[in-house]
Amino acid sequence: MSTKEKVINILNILPENVIESLYDYAQYLAERNEEYLTEDEIKSLDKAREDMENGIYYTHEEVWD
Repeated sequence: MSTKEKVINILNILPENVIESLYDYAQYLAERNEEYLTEDEIKSLDKAREDMENGIYYTHEEVWD
């Protein structure tokens, strides 16, 4: 099982408030490392931030499919 799959399995059992905290931390890490991201990755992060601000959320299945 890949690390990504292990993380997804853990996310599937965590309560939503913990997932939100993890998202906030991941976003913080991404913002600190944007100089290492591609333009497409930066656009994806910007879109995710915009969606979150507008109350648009996606399930893990939607994200990984």
